[in-house]
Parts: sequence; structure tokens; C-alpha cells
Amino acid sequence: MTGLSPSADAERYRGAITTAVRALVAGDLPGAYAATSSIAGEIWPGGVLAAKRVREASLTPGASPPARPNSTEYVRLKARAYVRDRAQCRYCGQRLIPTAILVALHSKYPSEVPYNTRFRRGSIHSAFWLLGTEADHVHAGSRGGRWDSFDNLATACVVCNTAKGDADLEDLDGWTLRDPADQEWDGLIPLYRPLWQQVGRPTSDGGGHKSWLPALEAARAADHLDAPRQSTSCARESCR
Repeated sequence: MTGLSPSADAERYRGAITTAVRALVAGDLPGAYAATSSIAGEIWPGGVLAAKRVREASLTPGASPPARPNSTEYVRLKARAYVRDRAQCRYCGQRLIPTAILVALHSKYPSEVPYNTRFRRGSIHSAFWLLGTEADHVHAGSRGGRWDSFDNLATACVVCNTAKGDADLEDLDGWTLRDPADQEWDGLIPLYRPLWQQVGRPTSDGGGHKSWLPALEAARAADHLDAPRQSTSCARESCR
């Protein structure tokens, strides 16, 4: 076991959303609406079981609270992690779509793909939980891990990130950090800007597009996506 297991619903949502985004970018509004309608209103019911622990997490002896990066730098760090990890959950392996891109789709189809910035139960589409991206701190900041370390960040789906909580991997039963399996998946990041333009360039939908658009584009430009991928396992000394 390497985290939770990808669900059939997640794959279905990813297929429908990918079709909808590509259709919107191409100007095919009927096609985009048909794709989003196929998953319309599938609300997250709430509830994620915490991962089974084999020991209780504790603060590293002698560790002091690490400094947090400012918000702009933090977005850049997370964007770099998403691109490095090919937008895949490092725990369950699910192919993800950055949350900001999902929010852009929500801006066009708020009834079909509802969103709540607080991820409130009963108010948000399940796709945000199963496909949305989080940047997990492999060694939790609350346990002395570095908030500002790129090597300490791992892309995770919201479900796995919630289940893991502030535990280290060695605290959990069977969890490991896996390398991205699908080198072709790009999380729809190349379509982000044209999608955002097609849905009216929203700035107040909770997506943080003014920060995420340049951050993801810069990360992708710097990543040399055609180069052979190397292992992205966290080196413990660089995470702390």
C-alpha cells in the first residue's frame, strides 16, 4: 500500500474534465457542456479516515519551528512541485489537475462543478477532493520539517493529504513516496491560460489565478519536460 487507492470516480472525473477543458479551449461550448453535465452535481459527501499509524508523530528533538515562506514564494514552490511530479499524487498515484484549473472550469459551470474555498462538506464537487492538488510536506512543518524546502514537498490529492495529516511516512502503516508513473500526464497545465481566457479571465472565483498562472507557467518552462525524469524521493537531510 502506498497511500489510498485511486478511485474509479476519480478517473471518470478526470476524463470528463479533460474533455471539457479541451473543448472550451477549442471553442466547442456544446462539447464542454456535455462533458461537465456527465458529472454534474456529484457532491463530496465528506469524511476521510486518517491513515493508520504505527507510532505517534513527535517533534524532532531540538527542532525549532521552521520559518514559513511568504505567500508568493510558497505558490512558486508548490507549482514547481506539481510540475516536477507530473501532477500525480505521490502517495496513491492518481493523475491530478491543479486546483486552480478546476476552479477556472467551475467559473464557467458553477452549478455542474460547484466549488467552496473552504472545501465545505455538501458544497463542493467530489472532483476537487479526488483530483485537486495539494503540496504535502513529507516531513510536516508542525513536526520540524522545512516549509521552504522544495525537496520536502510532494504533490498529493486532497484525500491523501488529509488522511496523512501531520504524520511522517514512517509513522504510517504501509505509506511510501512513489515516483510519478505517467511521464506524459501534464495536469492540463499547458491549457490553463487559454482556459482562463475562454471563461472570461476570472479574478474573484477563489482560484488565485493571478498567482497560479505565472507560477505554473514558469515552473513548466524551467522543468524541461522532455528530459528524462529522475527520482524525486525526498532526501531526509534536505527535508529538515
